[in-house]
This record gives sequence, C-alpha cells and structure tokens, in this order.
Amino acid sequence: ISLRTFCEIAGWDYGEVWFLSSDGRRLELGSPYYCMTKELESFRKANETFKFAPGIGLPGRVWISGKAAWIPEVAADSNFPRAALAEQAGLKTVVGVPILTGNMVVAVMEFFSAARQEDGRMVPLVSAVAAQLGTVFQRKRAQDEIVNLHNDLERSAEVIEKRLRESDALAKIARSLSQTERLGLQPVLQMIAVSAQELIPAAQKAVIHL
Repeated sequence: ISLRTFCEIAGWDYGEVWFLSSDGRRLELGSPYYCMTKELESFRKANETFKFAPGIGLPGRVWISGKAAWIPEVAADSNFPRAALAEQAGLKTVVGVPILTGNMVVAVMEFFSAARQEDGRMVPLVSAVAAQLGTVFQRKRAQDEIVNLHNDLERSAEVIEKRLRESDALAKIARSLSQTERLGLQPVLQMIAVSAQELIPAAQKAVIHL
C-alpha cells in the first residue's frame, strides 16, 4: 500500500517518512510523501531542513520508544520543533509510527490532519501498515547484503586471479634467468618480455631497453 493510498483511505491530509541516517545518529526526511493540497508543499519544503536526534521531536520520540505516538494538538506540544510550521500549514493533529526490522527502528512515518479526533482504531491500523513495511525493509536489507557479499566475493576472486598471474609470470622469469647460459640472452629476454606483457591485458607490445 502506498503512502498516498493510505492517506486517502484513512483521511490524512499529509504524510511523510523519516529514515535512519547511514551513520545511525539521526532521522532524515525521505522522498516518499503525500500532500492533499498544493499549499502543503511549503510544509514539506520546510521539513527538508530538519534532522532529528533521538528523543527530539515526534520522529525522535517514536525512534527512542519504538512505539506509535499521537499528538492531538501540535501547537500545545513542548517537544515539537515544527509546531509553528504545522500551524501555518493548517495542520493540527499528528501521529508517528515506527517501522521496525526486528527490534530496530529503521524509519518513522508521520501522518498529519487539519482536524481529527483521536481514534482508538487508527493507531493500530497505521501500526499494522508499518509492520508490513518493516517486513519489506528486512527483506530488502537481506537482498542488499546478499548482493554486497556477491560483489565482495567477485572482487576477492579478481584480486586472487591477479596475484596468481603475477606469481606465474615471476616463476617464468625466474626459470628463464636460470637458463640464460643454455638458451642465450636473446631468447631469455624475449621470454621475460612476454611474461611481463601477460600481466597487462591491454598491452600490445613489451620492450626491454638494455
């Protein structure tokens, strides 16, 4: 279910998602969002300047608690840094819901309304949607880890292959040098040049200057 679809079905005027930053120290605004009217775009734009540490603002509080939180009147909340912006946008009520993978909060969804009475059924409904999203996040993370592992193995294989080529070339050069008296200098130098050239796939010619 998309953020837009959920907002339209549940009657929310505005919805957005805050994601855990790569260093795990704060929540940052994500690209998924929904605005019922174009006037709310200014609220979205203002939110782009915010980042929330643990416990700060509604996203930070939900992040720390791991539980959904309902604020019936954002203007009266002492820990809502965007209260003035929400009021200017005509948004009065907000609910924040964590998206978890296991016991870890990876994102927080916020839904705003211009006028909504607290509904005991709404938080469980939003939490159910968030739980489904948490499963998707966990699956995506597992897929990413598999891809990263595969890439690491490929890089390791390339390094090993390169080292083997280098070892093989050095062994050929060593054998050539040991046979200088028997083969003569010219053939030995030729074998060294060929062995060195094999280490550089793009090389078309190898030259030894005496």
